[in-house]
Amino acid sequence: MKKIIYKLLLSSIVSFFLFSCEEGERFSGSPEGNLEIVTLDATISSPTTFALTNQKMPFTVTLPRTFADTVKVEVTSISNRGRRTRAYVEVLPNQLQASEEINAAGGALFNTDFNMFISAIELYSVEKGKHYLIKSNTLVIESGNTTIPDVTTGRLTVKFTWPEIVSTGNVNNLGLVIDRPDPVSNAIINGFTSGESGKLHFINDLSTGTNSSTNSFNDGTYLFSVRPILLESSPKDFPYRIVLVYPDEKVEVYQGVLTGLTLNTLTQPFFKIEKIRNPDGSVTYIPTKL
Repeated sequence: MKKIIYKLLLSSIVSFFLFSCEEGERFSGSPEGNLEIVTLDATISSPTTFALTNQKMPFTVTLPRTFADTVKVEVTSISNRGRRTRAYVEVLPNQLQASEEINAAGGALFNTDFNMFISAIELYSVEKGKHYLIKSNTLVIESGNTTIPDVTTGRLTVKFTWPEIVSTGNVNNLGLVIDRPDPVSNAIINGFTSGESGKLHFINDLSTGTNSSTNSFNDGTYLFSVRPILLESSPKDFPYRIVLVYPDEKVEVYQGVLTGLTLNTLTQPFFKIEKIRNPDGSVTYIPTKL
């Protein structure tokens, strides 16, 4: 008797399943087969062509159509080592574009690059019967492994670095020499700042104070040169990078190549910073790659 009951019960379950799940019908919760899948072909643009790790980059998202309500768009940057950063921007009703900033994914080598693209979209008001996906072009942004120094109030931070630099035990060590405005003597930076893979110098907004190898106060022209302290071979060429961090958190990066360096020989100036005192007492810094 029990066997007959089990068979009847099993037969009822199978019949219900066959009746409830017709051919082509899905019951997994997936939008596929239940909703119309619409893939938007969007565009991302940015004026940035180079950015270090976590450096802020502006971007603009352009959608191919407008929506009646706000939509949120996700932008991703990813390095060749897999480091990801994400940012979100809201595109308002009946608008096609919106702009925001994202922290750069950066890279693990002195000269490298990373990708940035639109990765997702969310509708605040769902359109009945439709599910939206999104794709875009991919921007390739040049980058490097140089870290950005912290912002310091009331002074410009200048960082000088080159490939394969470490805080101790360098086979190549470049002393940074800064010709400061008269009557101050040159700033000579042979050592490394603790925790920094590079040579740091600070130009203070104030025009009074005690100048040292790490700090300057005078208004005027600062000329940057290099005197090699250690070289694994001579003459030798060095790619270099100068990172400027302003008191207002703005970051600028300058790059170039120092050619034919020889031991203990001072190069010609390769970089310049003008510190200008404005009539209202504020300071303007004007950097120039020479």
